[in-house]
Amino acid sequence: MKSTQIAMKPTPPFNFDCTVYVPHYFPTPDFAWQPGTMWQTLNFNGTLMGLRMENKGRIDNPKIKLTVYSETKLSEENTGKVVEELNWKYGLNEDISEFFRKFEHDKFLKPTFKRLRGMRNNCANSLYELLIISIVLQNAMVRRTVQMMDNLFIAYGTKLKFDQKSCLPTGAQKTSTKQVRTS
Repeated sequence: MKSTQIAMKPTPPFNFDCTVYVPHYFPTPDFAWQPGTMWQTLNFNGTLMGLRMENKGRIDNPKIKLTVYSETKLSEENTGKVVEELNWKYGLNEDISEFFRKFEHDKFLKPTFKRLRGMRNNCANSLYELLIISIVLQNAMVRRTVQMMDNLFIAYGTKLKFDQKSCLPTGAQKTSTKQVRTS
């Protein structure tokens, strides 16, 4: 199994942890997080990948080390497309500096800016994933909905093991566990 490492430079200000992980998000087994590091699966054009994003910078000088795990070495073109996808999903190229400059002294926003400065709104889920989440949320408590999502992942997902993590990507057909690790 192969890994590809890419250095990414989001547009500052960028708050890695507040962007990639928001505790009130709907939990799914295709994602893991600890401060400074995020693991996620990606079904990219039918190719299952494991992603590890690591914060290597600061809010005003952001840097991300991206490691993409896949069964075969990614071509330069596909590497660029994965980076483009992540830039879009996490708003890495959005310039939000003017907003923070304009409202940095606002008495209501100042405490929030102190905690969340550089946070981006992310769209880490695809439309398909959002539709499935919306369907299972209908007339069910969140705890039951999480159980239903876990069952869908188990029934229809392909378990990926990469970077000492196990995650189930959505939208993949059920097959055996695939090992995706560095070579």
